[in-house]
Amino acid sequence: MIQYIEQVSNNKQKIGKNGVPGSLRMLIYHLKKYKGDRILLKDVDVKYLNGFVRYLSSAISANSGRQKRTLKQSTQHNIFASLKMIVHQAIKDELLAHDPTKSVDSPTTVQSHKEYLTESELKKLIATPSRNEVVKRSFLFCCFTGLRLSDVRNLTWNHITTGSDNQMQLNFRQKKTKIENYIPLSDNAISQLPEQHSSDSVFPLPSDNAIRETLKKWVSDSGISKHITFHCSRHTCGTLLLNSGVDIYTVKEILGHTDIGTTMQYAKVVDRTKRKAVNSIPPLY
Repeated sequence: MIQYIEQVSNNKQKIGKNGVPGSLRMLIYHLKKYKGDRILLKDVDVKYLNGFVRYLSSAISANSGRQKRTLKQSTQHNIFASLKMIVHQAIKDELLAHDPTKSVDSPTTVQSHKEYLTESELKKLIATPSRNEVVKRSFLFCCFTGLRLSDVRNLTWNHITTGSDNQMQLNFRQKKTKIENYIPLSDNAISQLPEQHSSDSVFPLPSDNAIRETLKKWVSDSGISKHITFHCSRHTCGTLLLNSGVDIYTVKEILGHTDIGTTMQYAKVVDRTKRKAVNSIPPLY
């Protein structure tokens, strides 16, 4: 089975699904920890799968180091989803006759709360000085583009180009998914770009700890009581786009998601916001 997973991973990468190999490497790591690497596809039955779900519930993360952190519920869910994908692919390839995953309950996952900033809160932040202008500009830039911290940290002036319509845009490869993406730059995003200087880096950012401390002080000074991390800028972008009427598939492309299900989480946030808004009107009957 391990050899088959590696083959599927290579095939997915060849057709441009660059986010899949990373997920399958994690799957292989935990399958080996569970029962070794000698398992055959035909031996992946309900008993094997139920045992794997139990293993995942107490498994140690591959990246936890000495801390020995167990897997998050969402990670357990994603690993098992990868295994289900392999089983389904094996059925398509006529290597398995039936789907044993139908009789197995996947690891449960708790939908994490995605904190984000509203338009009025963004205006407060824009108006509030920060002790580090680069952190401020880069965070706001990500609120308007959806970039991750890793991508904005690696952003160079060569990534910013002018399209055939004379509009500025970003052309870059996402560090997390390895997928090529391009994002048209809005006036809001362009307004946060610094003047181009000799350095290749658009936003020469300090360490992650320095960013956290700067962001915490800046948010506090603006009067916003939410717990805002740098990644909240990405959540803010997705929520702002959907609240502005942008369709879910366009938001998926802007954020560079490989799965529409990930983007749908932002739609749920917007639905709650709309329901709260309409329920704020008192009874008039």
